[in-house]
Amino acid sequence: MNIEVLLEKKEQIQVKILRQLFLKHDKLTAQELCDWVNLSRPSVQSYLEDISYIGRMIGEPMEVIRQNNKLVLNMSESQTLDEVISFLIQDSIKYRLILLFLEQKNYMIFELAELLLLSESTLFRKIKELNNLLLEFDIQIKNNKLIGEESQIRYFYYLLFDSLHPKFRPDLLQVTKFQVEFVQQLEETLKVNFSESSKDKLYRWLAITERRRKLTDIQITKSLEMKKIYQDDHLYQLLDSLFYQHIYDNQSKDNCETIFFYSFLQSFFILDKESYYRFDIYRSKKIPTVLLNISLRERMLNHYRPHRLGFEEEKAISYQLAQVNNKFTFFQGSLFTKIQEDLMLHKQNWVDKSFQDLLDNLKDIALSYIPKEQDLPELIFGYRNALMLLELLSAQQLTVAYDLSDTPAYQIPMEHYLKNHLRSVEKIKLEHYQESQSYDLLISSKRNDSRKFVYILSEFSSDYDFEELLSRIENLKKEKFQKKAILN
Repeated sequence: MNIEVLLEKKEQIQVKILRQLFLKHDKLTAQELCDWVNLSRPSVQSYLEDISYIGRMIGEPMEVIRQNNKLVLNMSESQTLDEVISFLIQDSIKYRLILLFLEQKNYMIFELAELLLLSESTLFRKIKELNNLLLEFDIQIKNNKLIGEESQIRYFYYLLFDSLHPKFRPDLLQVTKFQVEFVQQLEETLKVNFSESSKDKLYRWLAITERRRKLTDIQITKSLEMKKIYQDDHLYQLLDSLFYQHIYDNQSKDNCETIFFYSFLQSFFILDKESYYRFDIYRSKKIPTVLLNISLRERMLNHYRPHRLGFEEEKAISYQLAQVNNKFTFFQGSLFTKIQEDLMLHKQNWVDKSFQDLLDNLKDIALSYIPKEQDLPELIFGYRNALMLLELLSAQQLTVAYDLSDTPAYQIPMEHYLKNHLRSVEKIKLEHYQESQSYDLLISSKRNDSRKFVYILSEFSSDYDFEELLSRIENLKKEKFQKKAILN
């Protein structure tokens, strides 16, 4: 689910226009914009005029001007598109409706309508639209309440608030003294030091917990099942002791707060790699997620045999897989920003095509342990991340030299070109050619160069050479990797 679906149709078009203006940056004509959003010029003009109004509402000047027949979006350097979108979302009807249901205050329908300044018929329509979106999370609005597994409801609110720019998150996420002290106690109990990023995640989860934990009519069927599986885990028991000291009271029933928190802690990269490993070695190998992590790791490492990763490298792979599998196991549904959604789509092209069979195999292994039809795109995205990490850890460093002395008049711009284009390539060392040294690849401007491992520049003014060099470098890495594997 893309968070922008919470916007009304008009605001969605507004965001679409803003995104094009932002990305194209003075390279877009009015007609091109009309074609992109499939609207008439007068309609687009009206949307462009609204941009200034949005800027005033946010408190940041923002306007569209015309320069040389091009549309230019003027906004302050510190302002981002993310801020504008978050501002529009936090002011949307669906978002405000969701926010009202956080504390389950037993609203009557007319009270909700008054709070949102809507007619009751419009409100019913918005609830129906929202329920269609919430199906992915297995939660629904019924009888003016949010109904579903409690862990799912908290998970949804966490993703929702996490997707908003910090400036436009609700006041209920203000960090309290209780949250700070609880996280300090958590660090002492687990003997860890959380990063600032992890603390921010914990504070947000605890803020949602404070709003929800006093409710009595919640669904915990699946959470009780999970509790039976994980309650003997060492990490769970440490958390449980902390919750009995600070959270549970004599009226608490079933005591599922620990499993809620345990699930969250294990699924969002909150514990660092070393801390996670320290708890993982105590974990029973009968736990489904542990068995799944082992099976996937072994399958991935088998793909690279006889080459073997070091102990630290294996830990890094295990850590990545564990976070992905835990989230897939404990929760359902995904909420993305547009940037995250695009990244998931683009990453499909970042992993070598030869890995597709391996990815399919990893997915089948996961489904054999956790039968589930939802969230497969995010699961595969996580496995792609793990494969990219494995590729990076396994990649062999190449020494690449360049000798452009045959074209002295163009040597400086050619060197500048090479350095700019190749500096981002992983695992290569780029240097001037020295006759006494040996290299994996030599880049030359000499037309009849007969030296070994040479690539001769031919179409310097185009992207041809760069694309050919990247292909040659990646192939050399694979060849070097395979040779090392055979030697090992």
